[in-house]
Amino acid sequence: SVVLRSPLLLPIQTRLKHYVIGQPLGQGSFGITYRGFDTQKKTLVAIKEYCPSEFVARHKDQYSLTLHSEQAQETFDIGLRSFRNEAQLLKRFYHGHIVRVFNYFDAHRTAYLVMDYYEGETLQAYLVRQPRQRLPWQEALALLVPVLDGLQQIHAQKVLHRDIKPANLYLTTQNRLILLDFGSARQVVAGHSRSLTTILTPGYAPVEQYGVESQGPWTDIYAVAATLYRMITGRTPPPATDRILSDTLQSPVEQIPDIPLTLNSALLQALAVRPQQRVPSIGQLNRQFQAILDHGAETIRPLESSLAEAYPPPNKFKQWTVWLAVAVVVVGITVGVTLGSLALLNNRAISEELQIRQESLSVDHELNVWQEKERCGTNACYLAYLDAYPEGRYAVSARARIEQEQQRLKAATSSLQLFQVFRDQLRDGSQGPAMVLIPKGEFQMGSPDKEVGRDRDAEHQHWVKIGESFAIGQYEITVGEFRQFANATRYRTDAERNTGGLKGCYLAYYESSTGHYKYRYQENFNWKNPKFSQEENHPVVCISWGDAVAYAAWLSEQTGSTYRLPTEAEWEYAARAKTTTARYWGNDPDQACLYANVADLTIRQEFSNWDIHNCTDRSVYTMPVGMLQPNRWKLYDMLGNVWEWTCSAYDKNYSGAEKQCVPSHNWDSDRVARGGAWSDSPLGVRSAKRFNTTPMYRSGGRGFRVVRE
Repeated sequence: SVVLRSPLLLPIQTRLKHYVIGQPLGQGSFGITYRGFDTQKKTLVAIKEYCPSEFVARHKDQYSLTLHSEQAQETFDIGLRSFRNEAQLLKRFYHGHIVRVFNYFDAHRTAYLVMDYYEGETLQAYLVRQPRQRLPWQEALALLVPVLDGLQQIHAQKVLHRDIKPANLYLTTQNRLILLDFGSARQVVAGHSRSLTTILTPGYAPVEQYGVESQGPWTDIYAVAATLYRMITGRTPPPATDRILSDTLQSPVEQIPDIPLTLNSALLQALAVRPQQRVPSIGQLNRQFQAILDHGAETIRPLESSLAEAYPPPNKFKQWTVWLAVAVVVVGITVGVTLGSLALLNNRAISEELQIRQESLSVDHELNVWQEKERCGTNACYLAYLDAYPEGRYAVSARARIEQEQQRLKAATSSLQLFQVFRDQLRDGSQGPAMVLIPKGEFQMGSPDKEVGRDRDAEHQHWVKIGESFAIGQYEITVGEFRQFANATRYRTDAERNTGGLKGCYLAYYESSTGHYKYRYQENFNWKNPKFSQEENHPVVCISWGDAVAYAAWLSEQTGSTYRLPTEAEWEYAARAKTTTARYWGNDPDQACLYANVADLTIRQEFSNWDIHNCTDRSVYTMPVGMLQPNRWKLYDMLGNVWEWTCSAYDKNYSGAEKQCVPSHNWDSDRVARGGAWSDSPLGVRSAKRFNTTPMYRSGGRGFRVVRE
């Protein structure tokens, strides 16, 4: 089926200052949020455009907004001013659980704000996937409490959110909850033109938002409590207006008996219909929740007085700090006296004493390192210990811990939700590539007889069983990710070393004598300089099969998990995502520009005689990963952008090699690449299309993604 793109959306690859617009992340009645790329900082961002769809349309230039009527100008301007004010305000805040705005500007007769981009999903989507659509109360509190600390800072500046709910909380792949969408423009515009149902959410909005009483911090307190109620019970509270005459709210403990009575009481107080009966501040509510989280079902003295806001309880940590400081002084004096006494020893005794002390310090240092790695508890930490002390006192224990951690990782993977996005941690604390858990299953590999562009000799259909679930990269490996590996290992690619007698990278060039475009290996061109412009978030190119295998091996060593290239069967299974058409969006090649960076009308600017798709993706060469729409399994660029190496040897007859990996030391047979690239016509951009080359091959259209077992 054809997916129609909203005419209100900016074209993909639109430039806004030093930002590049990608696919939309969300589209509401008052604005559109896009995935974007910051070309200066080389990172993904989220870009929000003020776009109240009731009043505006996109101009025929595809960029500017135009009003439906002159009568809407005043309301549009009021909302625009409020949108700018919101951006100005949020730009002053920096809190790990409040969406960060770091830029805003005017363009195309509207305004934009630039925010951090987070990988993950809304809390609402996450809850829907949980058993009975709810969380254990401990997990729910642990997620929500840090958000309240940020909200307390916002309230201190006399700012309200007014629309806290699971849909406006974002759970990142690092399990961090972020409060999104303050939506002040929505509130102001709605006050001038729309019904109340467009600016509040029944069940999460208290009575004062219906115009019954004045709003204040107590308004957000109600919404926070309603959100926690939904997280714990799996149910949305009844609309506040339905509770005025006869309160129909069911107590949480009636539904979930293991909830502490203290939490039940705190929730019911915060959900009181009358604002005067609620806890007076978000700070006080935060302390109540934190105390419950710390002590569980134990009896907790309620914080009844608002004076608790101004005079928090004494900090026991500071008291311990004082005692520790005293202890350090005493130890320092003792050490000083001991060292001073050494001056009384003869030279030989001094030498022996110093040697003993140095050996002691060495052992203590190793112990300190080991204890630090034990506290960390990840494979990366234990591997770091082994790097420093390969034959150390705790080396056997470290290797045992690594084995245990590998087992734990396998168990953790089995507990992941299907299609969940996650990242493994590297040794330096940074994150590895985003991965998506794919289910096991069975599919028809190859293409049917009537598929346009089919290679009859190499694409015969046959059933393949994928016996185990596996994780595959959500995106192709980027320049930035490959650079991290190359810098850490001082790795030089085959293109840089001119391996196999092939100098540089295989690239397109224009031959003026014939007027044709040709390909050849060109020296001094490689992944750092593929002869066209690339940013850190573009897919890395000019990569041989050996280069890709080396990256996967490094990633395995960094994380303690097993990373590799996908088999040819795994690749096609993931790309199809249960579809049977030529492409995962359907059979029409001219729909490609919504999903894939391919040879299109844009490429004719430089390669005028190439066969193309009759569409426009606004990119001649590679584009940043993840800018277009994914397949139904959340995988981006499985077709187009770059051909992707698999670990399988090429077998024209599909005799089983498609389900296996070639050993990394075997360089005899051709390898298979899949997916097509920015330079490919419709014949090359199909789920079943195969491309076999030698392992040494590297080109400006060849990259890869990884699999984690």
